[in-house]
Amino acid sequence: MNNLKLKLRDIQRDQAGLYSCVASNIVGDGESDPLVLHVKYVPVCSSTLDQVLGAAKEDQVELVCRVDASPDRVTFRWYFRTPEQLVALDPKLSTAQDRSSVLNYRVVKDDDYGEVLCFAANDLGEQSVPCSFSVVPTREPDAPENCTLTNQTTDTLVVQCRPGYDGGLKQRFILEVFESVESAESVESYGDSEGDSRGVVTNVTVGEVPVFAVDDLQPGTSYFLVVYALNDQGASRRRHLHSFTLPTVPDHRTRLYPTHIFPITPILGVLIGVVGGLVVVAVVVVVVMKLRGESRRAKVLNQGPAGLKLPVPRPTTLQQHVKEAGGANSGPDLILCRPESSYEDVEDIPHKLKHANIYQSLPYNTNLPPSNTNSECCGCCDC
Repeated sequence: MNNLKLKLRDIQRDQAGLYSCVASNIVGDGESDPLVLHVKYVPVCSSTLDQVLGAAKEDQVELVCRVDASPDRVTFRWYFRTPEQLVALDPKLSTAQDRSSVLNYRVVKDDDYGEVLCFAANDLGEQSVPCSFSVVPTREPDAPENCTLTNQTTDTLVVQCRPGYDGGLKQRFILEVFESVESAESVESYGDSEGDSRGVVTNVTVGEVPVFAVDDLQPGTSYFLVVYALNDQGASRRRHLHSFTLPTVPDHRTRLYPTHIFPITPILGVLIGVVGGLVVVAVVVVVVMKLRGESRRAKVLNQGPAGLKLPVPRPTTLQQHVKEAGGANSGPDLILCRPESSYEDVEDIPHKLKHANIYQSLPYNTNLPPSNTNSECCGCCDC
């Protein structure tokens, strides 16, 4: 770009088209009207690939030559290449329209098989690289290649392949679905001709592109697939694939509750309720029995022999001294007697026991000084 000019150098034909410029300021953008750039060039083939066509003897094939050119007013010339030279073909055998020409080529003898060339020219000149066609004897097509399963559901299969050489003729593609390998092998042993449907679950025929969609299959089933191509000269070799459909699963999309590993049936729910009730009853029984046992033990401790209520003895001076000196864990127990010689004032004691001595066990403190003979003691005890 230089000032308000755009300079293009080494122009190629793909640079032809519409050009416009855009100016911008703080208010916005403004765009100019488009200018058309026409790039002129000599004709070139629309397809850079060599076309292969098959023909049997006495057959006539159509060779279509398409070119791109500017200007698009184009003329065509056809040649047959021999090992020595290019032989011009009769212009009456071809027709031209716009930027294409069609040649009706007939094969009469073996020497007519070979390479046919198409040259196009416009006002700038003739194309330097012609469009090429190879006319070969027809034969059966090559088998499809790279066949793969692209989609598998519970009842559908999709198989996609790449086409092989068509044998010089228009071909079509067939997919056969067998329920077992044995049934497919029996068909192949019978012959490679189309129409033998023994053991075939279904078959699909397509045109130029070998992509097959098979439906209405059984869920969770294995299948044996056979793919091949077919033209007027015969069938190709067969490609084999093993496939299967997915098993059906329950539809849980409408469920509002989470799934469980083990489904809870009504019977299982009743059993769980019964077991839970028994566990609660057992716990209650154990707690009640434990409470009753503790109450009975406390009542026995508060009663003497034969259910007699024992009075709580009043602590003596020696008992207080022992408690202050060391407590219950200071040494062996001492058998001390009640200072009073009788229990006539105690209720619920039989008359014969009122003058008996009742003893109480107190801990012995080894740190006490030797007791005097003046210690309070009954005549029946050794102090």
